[in-house]
Amino acid sequence: MPLTLQKIGTRGVVERTLIAPSIMESVKAITALYTAEQLITRRDEVKAKIQEQINSFLNETLMEKDLAGLLTIANVAITDFDFSAEFNRAIEEKVRAEQEALKAKNEKLRRVTQAEAAAAERTLAADAALRDRSGIQGERQPSSEKRKRSKGTLSSFSSESLRNGTARCPVFRVATLYR
Repeated sequence: MPLTLQKIGTRGVVERTLIAPSIMESVKAITALYTAEQLITRRDEVKAKIQEQINSFLNETLMEKDLAGLLTIANVAITDFDFSAEFNRAIEEKVRAEQEALKAKNEKLRRVTQAEAAAAERTLAADAALRDRSGIQGERQPSSEKRKRSKGTLSSFSSESLRNGTARCPVFRVATLYR
């Protein structure tokens, strides 16, 4: 008669009193060390640690009965991680929130790019209008960037300011505008 049967009992008893508790405790202890994502991405590492923990649990239990090394787990197969419905919902909500945040970020970037393009178009149109108003074609006109760097400002005169005498002409050096 096998030693396991003499000291512990039938196969059913061995499974209920030794194997099932060692599996339950080992799986709980090891999976508590990982996040849900890590349980999936680091599956081989988790499997090896669970197997090591089960064998350790069995050896400690069997040593107490003077049966050390009698049982060894040869292989552990993790077939599926089953999470609660509430946890699965939380994961789905997190993924959805991350996708919406990314979408908002992309939309913001798109709007900033469009605004910068519109500002560049307005600058080009203003430069073209300035060239057209000056009546000088083909000659180099100061760009808006050079106008900004100039000592004075290039302002337009309104008919109101000309009538009431408040129009002032800014003073600036021409060389400054064409650098």
